[in-house]
Parts: sequence; structure tokens; C-alpha cells
Amino acid sequence: MPEIAERAAKINHALGFCCVSLVGRVEDIAPLLREQDVFIGVSRAALEAAASSCSVILCGNEGYGGILTVDTFFDASLSNFCAREKDKPRADRLLADILTLVSAPGWREKNTEECRRLLKKWYDGISVCQQTADVYQKSLHTPTKATVLIGGYFGCGNLGDDAILQAFIEYTRTHYPNIRVWALTKKPLKDARRFGVRCFNRKNLFSLLHAFGGVDAFLCGGGSLLQNVTGKLSLYYYLCMLRLSALCGAKPLLYAAGIGPLHGKGATRATLKALSRISYISLRDEESLRFLRTRSIDSAKLHLGADVALLLPPPPIFRTYALLKRIGVVQNCRYMCVCLKSGRHTTQSIHTLIAALRMFCRQENILPIFLPLDKHDVAINAEAARRLDGRILIADEPSDITAILRGAQFLVSMRLHGLILATTVSLPAVGIPSANDPKIPSFARLAAQEYLLPEKISLPLLMEIFQKIYDRGDAMRPLIADACRDLQKNAQKDLANIAIMVYNRGRYEKKSEDTI
Repeated sequence: MPEIAERAAKINHALGFCCVSLVGRVEDIAPLLREQDVFIGVSRAALEAAASSCSVILCGNEGYGGILTVDTFFDASLSNFCAREKDKPRADRLLADILTLVSAPGWREKNTEECRRLLKKWYDGISVCQQTADVYQKSLHTPTKATVLIGGYFGCGNLGDDAILQAFIEYTRTHYPNIRVWALTKKPLKDARRFGVRCFNRKNLFSLLHAFGGVDAFLCGGGSLLQNVTGKLSLYYYLCMLRLSALCGAKPLLYAAGIGPLHGKGATRATLKALSRISYISLRDEESLRFLRTRSIDSAKLHLGADVALLLPPPPIFRTYALLKRIGVVQNCRYMCVCLKSGRHTTQSIHTLIAALRMFCRQENILPIFLPLDKHDVAINAEAARRLDGRILIADEPSDITAILRGAQFLVSMRLHGLILATTVSLPAVGIPSANDPKIPSFARLAAQEYLLPEKISLPLLMEIFQKIYDRGDAMRPLIADACRDLQKNAQKDLANIAIMVYNRGRYEKKSEDTI
């Protein structure tokens, strides 16, 4: 620009030598950057300079981010290295940072190399290109061979159930693009935008008839739907859905479900009668499988799968730092996560648990972050966070829970899907179930996680198990990762079986060894 050239000429004339050089247009900037020690700028230009082993000062129209260091790298990434929401640049701050870099060449070179390693790890060219290609691939039109409708407790304010739907949609879209997914949810318009699929009102009869009439198969599942602990209406709603879908021509399938608890002979009899009409029954735990086998359900129909939320892909690491910043947690702060569950069956357990958390967090100087997984849990988690001077994250999406869990020391969860999402990131956890709830102990045994039955909860025992997990966390992570891979294989095989049935219009022959 002429104005810049004129100012550069004046500065050089005043100094008596060429201090400011204008190189003009450069086709290949990397060789030029490698000759420099310090770069001042923002955005992708700053990243390119850091990759070329320049020390970087983030300074631009949006704000002033200062010297890019290992400690500020992830915070800077939240604004795409543009220093948004920072203070405006000032000449004295810029001069001070330049002098810091120039006067300490040893520190400058060490910091530059560390930043370059971080850049190579998180902004590697191959992985970024692959992510870009994946976005384009998803936008390509793939001819539809079949349409499936999945129904469960979706869009009702429970992030665990929403994790099931999100994982099912993303995995199917990636591995079985010829299968179109529709969903039954509470708020179809909102949920269609959230999940990117066509949604129908789960309580509206005309909407249900329209949905069932347009699909090849109806997948009732994801979660413990066939139980009457939360009320009789819930059980009979899902049994009616299975029957209605068959009458409308949609093949009913039970998918990755948990059976029970079922109270009363009438409820058990109605459930078994409905399941006897279904040709494919996928169960997410061995207890449910054993229950149906002992009730004379044809074993050829029964398949052991796993909760599909285990297939939920982890969000980018930068999402973790963004969420921690949102709730006021500084970088490098050690924290643990807690998922409390409201209800009359959990009151006594929560009182003891809060007392143990208070003692442990003070003893180890660790911050508790509370993660309500259901809209009904927000109040109890908020109260606990207030009493323990902790933080609470009210997440919008299941992946936000996974993002926070990834950086935690360990998790204490009274919700099954807290335990499941922790397992996906190899985070040690202890599950505390409600009375007569077998889901958490069953999953914890499969996932190499700890659990504590409510009747055995005491302050000394909680302190002991917290200390054990905290001290042995690094040794537990590989075992959890191995267990998670086995569970994920079951979930993948289950989806492969479903795909075979859908592609073959409901015909499936069980082999001695199913392959994915």
C-alpha cells in the first residue's frame, strides 16, 4: 500500500539505515518466515509463522493476545488465533513483548519449538484435510436404499438418550450411507435442526402413522425403555409403538435395549407377548439377555449388543477448553466431574456423597464440576455445586459432556450414561446406582469401572474408593480403553446386523459368527 511504503521510507530516513523492508507479493512465504525471529500478526498467518519456527505475537484489529506460548495456545485457538475479546493493541505492550523475545533468545527458541509441536499435533495438514473431506463427503447425495425410524426417549431433556440418537445417526451416516434415518422426538422442528434428520412427534398419533407408513423398519431402542419403574404408561407406550409399526408395514425391531425392572405379572406377560412377535431383539447388557432366555424367548432372535452411545466420536480438544472457559475454570486446573440424579430413592446417597466430596476435594485441592444429564437433575447439581464451591455445566449437547470428561481426573456418576461417556474417553469412574437399578453395576463390570451399591455407601468407603481411583487413574485408563473397544465392537456388530436386515427387507439369518 502506498501509505505504508511512505511511512517506511520516513522511518528509514530518520534512522539513517533500512530498518523497515516491504517485500511485496511473495508466492512461497515459508522460506522468508524461516529467516525471521519474531512474527507479529493473527489468524492463519500467525499459524504459518509458528509452523516456520517463528516466535509469534498475536496482534491485530480484533485485539491483542500477546506472545503465543504453550500456556496460551489453546486459549488463543478459541478465537482462531485472532485475539477476539481481548484488549485492543497498545504500543507499549507490543514493545514490551518484542523486547522480551529479543532479550531472551534461549527461552524464545524453547517456547517456539514447543508451540510448533502443539501446532503439528492439532493442526497437522493431513488430519485437517481429512476433516475437510469428511464434511464434503457428508454433503454428497447418496441414493437411499432403505429408511429406518428410531424411537426412544429422544429430545426430552435427557442427554444420555440424546447421545444414543446422535451416535446412531453419525455412525449410520458414515458407515451405511444408503440407510436414511428418521427419529421420533419430543420437539420435531428443534430436534431436526439439532440432529440433521427428519423428526416426528413421538406423542402425536397422526405424526406416528405418517412416520410408520414411510419407513422400512422401526427401531425401538436405545436405553431401558421396557420397564415400569418410572410408570406404567411408559412401558405400554413402547409396546404399543411396536404393535402399531407392524400394523403400518414397518418392520419392528428392538435395538440395544435394556429389559426391566418389570414389576407385576401383567407387565412381564405383556412385554414377553410383544417381544415374541419381533424377529430381531438386540440387548445392551447380559442381564437383559439372561432374563429373556429364561422366559422362553427364541434364542435365535436374541443378540448381545452394546449401548450405541459408546460410538459417539469425541469432540475436538479445543471444545474442552472453550467449555472450561465458559464456566470460569482456568487452564491446568485439576478437576473431577460429578453427575447427581434427583429422586426420592437417591436423597440419602446424595447427602453422604456430598459430605465425601467436600472432604476429598479439600484434601486433594481438586475442583468439582457438576454435570446434570437430565433436566430434572439441574436443581440438585446446582445446589451441590453451590455448597462445595464448585462449578456446574449445563450442556446443550452430549458431546459437551464428553469434552469436559476428557480433561477430568475421574467421574462420580449416578447416571448410566455418565459412566458410558466417561468410558469412551478412558476416564476412570465410579457408578452409584439407585436402589434396585441393575444398569450401572452391569455396565461397570463390562467396562472395567468401579461401582458402589447404595446400601453399602458410607463416608469412609467413599473416601477410600475416591482415593483409590485418584491414585491409580493412569493405570486404570488402558484397561478401560480395552474394555471400551470390546463394547464398541458389539455395538458395531449390532448395527451391521440391523443394516443386513434393512437391506434385505427384514430377512436375517443368524450365523455362528457374525462379522462386521
